[in-house]
Amino acid sequence: MIVAEGLAATEFSEKVPDAPLATYYYNVYASSNDKQSRPGRSGSLIAGNALEVPWLETFDTRDGFSMFEVIDVDKDWSTWLWMSQGYAKCSNSYYADNDDWLVTPPIHLKADRTYTVSFMTSVEEAYMPQALTVLWGSADSDPTEYTDVIMPLSELDNEEWTSTEATIRALRDGNYKIAFHCTASSGFYSLSLKNVGIDEGAMLSAPDVCGDIVATPGSNGASGPELHL
Repeated sequence: MIVAEGLAATEFSEKVPDAPLATYYYNVYASSNDKQSRPGRSGSLIAGNALEVPWLETFDTRDGFSMFEVIDVDKDWSTWLWMSQGYAKCSNSYYADNDDWLVTPPIHLKADRTYTVSFMTSVEEAYMPQALTVLWGSADSDPTEYTDVIMPLSELDNEEWTSTEATIRALRDGNYKIAFHCTASSGFYSLSLKNVGIDEGAMLSAPDVCGDIVATPGSNGASGPELHL
């Protein structure tokens, strides 16, 4: 999408649209007469409203990964990265155990239903298991202090992609995040993650199953009976 052309100024600004959360950046071209340069990419900005359900992030693109927050608690640079093959990877540190978080963008949830959280994981080598905990909480809170558990601390040793699902319920309408906490022991290998999603589950206010159904024959020979619930 072309947002401006023929500019002589060295600055440009525009209002971010009222739209779902997304990554915004600009490709900038310099031109003179009939010549045009190769594009230079600006820095990225994440802006917009909280994501709505159903939502799925496959990590097929870097832009999808860039909406996630990476928290490298131990600041050892061995942390979550985007891989061009279409997944996120948390590499082990050779010097210390991992303490690394990958946190989703804010997702809008309602209190009148349950939700199904799903994701896929794999490890590089089965003989080097990877430790992962998955938690969730309010988007306004520090993800490293979340206490609501989607998947308890687990030692993963599956080299093939494996799906995990869990049901959650928000106590009040609001924006929430899901946090993947990698705490693998020091070593050379890695944990991989893809297809992080959330779908609507059962409505908590759904009517109960009908019971005590009584059929009364139609009066005066009418063909249709009356049903009373």
